[in-house]
Amino acid sequence: MTSPDAYPSVPRTSARIRIATKDEPRSPIRAIVCIFAHPEEGKASPIRIINGSTINAISSKIAPKGGLSQSKIDEILRTRKGQRPDPSAYMSKAEIDAHLSKFDGGAVRVTSADDVAKYGTAGPPSGGFVMPKSEFDYLVREAGGNMRVVERRLGLDSGSLSSGKTVALEIKPQDMRNLRVPSGNEGGANGQWVPGGYTSGGVPEAVMDFSGVPYTPIKF
Repeated sequence: MTSPDAYPSVPRTSARIRIATKDEPRSPIRAIVCIFAHPEEGKASPIRIINGSTINAISSKIAPKGGLSQSKIDEILRTRKGQRPDPSAYMSKAEIDAHLSKFDGGAVRVTSADDVAKYGTAGPPSGGFVMPKSEFDYLVREAGGNMRVVERRLGLDSGSLSSGKTVALEIKPQDMRNLRVPSGNEGGANGQWVPGGYTSGGVPEAVMDFSGVPYTPIKF
């Protein structure tokens, strides 16, 4: 996405909104980029709207998704890890199927090189988090190769990618096993996890099994 600094200042006496659509890679959904110039600030600020969420280009905060209210999100987050409800308790089958269809083009697993060596697979036998391959490609392009930006959008701890100790592994569509929406009970669900199948940065995510699953390392 273009930096807000790339857009010229506008008169403080008026607010302007410019809307443009952009095709998402391998997706029938179009991202809507709103360039909003606030009269009090006089400078444009892009907001990317995709899959029903509003994502501020600077803060990467997301609005509640679909029928999942903020109060429901808070309720799930207050529930002790290990006792959180299955996503089927607050997402319809149609919503779950639509979410998992985002992975039809394959997935990317972001994990530590040590774990790959430890398990000999892309992750532990119990499974772990993945994101759509198309979304990963988009994020890397959007971030201009800045791994700290990618970390923030993926809800990862700062430095986890840019340290060089974390790897990205591509998993082909035909090799994906037991793909499911995360419940927040997974071992890899950290303090930034939010319910609904998206990272705290608004990126689609899912969980899958890795036992016997081949993968291909991605070079940045």
